[in-house]
Formats: sequence, structure tokens, C-alpha cells
Amino acid sequence: IKKNNLVDFLKELKIKGLIKKAGIVVGNKRGFSKIFKSSSIDYFSIFFNLLNTENFKLLEVLKKEKKKVIIRSPLNSGLLSGNINESSKFLRSDQRFDIFGRKNKDFLAKLKRISLIKKEFNINKSELFKFSMNFLILNSKINIILVGCSTKKQIIELINHINTGIDIKLDLKRITKFSDEISKKFRAKSERF
Repeated sequence: IKKNNLVDFLKELKIKGLIKKAGIVVGNKRGFSKIFKSSSIDYFSIFFNLLNTENFKLLEVLKKEKKKVIIRSPLNSGLLSGNINESSKFLRSDQRFDIFGRKNKDFLAKLKRISLIKKEFNINKSELFKFSMNFLILNSKINIILVGCSTKKQIIELINHINTGIDIKLDLKRITKFSDEISKKFRAKSERF
């Protein structure tokens, strides 16, 4: 590998026939604009869900470049499942313990944002999962949604959701705009602390 970078390495693997497709996980968008156009990268895995819509413009760029998008954490580690609230407890072995287990400001702010979303779109706790998944499923810029299930019950809930159909009446632009607005408000508040 001459330039000693990931893009060249993946290109070489494709030329040699060792891989057919390649993808990367996008964490911080800075520095990625050059790779969006690269023929070496076919898939981009992006953190995007009802609470994290700041990558919406990135989805548009990738669609324009004919790249495939894989969404990770569609339910924001379960927060958008409708099953987590302020009194939820996590085992120390659960990765969410470190993120949400100490009732930190971020956890409480996300719960507040979920409450505002439910109020704005007139959805209850039991509808949150379906609303959150439909928000992603109906987005034509998304190719794959990678849902992590840790129990058989979660897998059954996901299958039941798929079998009950998709609500095509969602206004994705309105939902994204609202989510962005409340995200910005909460970010501004947390930066003051």
C-alpha cells in the first residue's frame, strides 16, 4: 500500500478480488468529505435516530454520491423503545450502565427530549418504538437499519412491528426539524454547565 491509508488499502483488496464491498463507520464527519466520492467505500455506517438527526444532511450527500447507508443504534440504546424511563436500572455488565446508569444529565435530557417528541406528535409510550422505527424505515436515504437485540423478546417485538406494517403518514421533514430544534436547545443548555 503506497499511501498507507484505509481508502487505498480497501481499493487494493477490491482489485485483488479479496472483497466485493467495503464500508466504514462515520463517527465525526470532519475529514470524510473526500472519502464520500471514493469508489473504494460502498457503505457508510451512521449514528442516526429520532434523537440524533444532525446527520440528516450527510444522508443526502451519501445518497447523491450513490453510497449505501447503514444506520446504527436506531433506538438509541433502547431509549426509543418506550421501555426506559427515569427509574430504569441497568446491570453493571450492561454497556448502558456507564452511559445512563448514573442518571447523568445527558440521560435525563434525552428522556426530556423524548417526552417533548411524544407530546408534539401525540404518541404514547407504547407507540414510541413503532414511531422511531418508521421514522427510519420511511427515509429513502437509508438502506439498512442495524438493530441490536439482546433478548428473544426484543427480536419478537421487532418482527411483530414489521408484520403490523409501516405507518406511511409520517412527515419526516417535520419530525427531523423538530428533533433538530430540541437537540440544539438541549445542547445549548448543557454547554452552559
